Amino acid sequence: SLLSSVEAEAGKELQFCPVRGTPIQRGYRVRALPGFHLLSLDAGKEAMARGSYEAYGKKWMCETLEYLHPGDKVFVCEQDNKAFLNQMSMRYHTYIRHELEQRKAERKRLRERFE
Repeated sequence: SLLSSVEAEAGKELQFCPVRGTPIQRGYRVRALPGFHLLSLDAGKEAMARGSYEAYGKKWMCETLEYLHPGDKVFVCEQDNKAFLNQMSMRYHTYIRHELEQRKAERKRLRERFE
């Protein structure tokens, strides 16, 4: 069907530049560090020159760019939009940054309730 041919395999989905709001071409992708966001090459170069970029309602530092190969898969965390080059890295990030934090907060709430 047409739908299945449009659906990309995991890690190969069309991504949009959070700075420009435009689709990112596979050969022109960079990952801004330390923010770990996927940007278009142009937005990345601007961010490097400026030292920062605005995305997802915040200002992020940009110290270096990681140039991605057109064949690289990218996995983006749904909770904070950080981009990873393999699924295991993203799962680890999700567990450490989001699930553990959530559990800690829940335990703290429970403790406070019983104190």
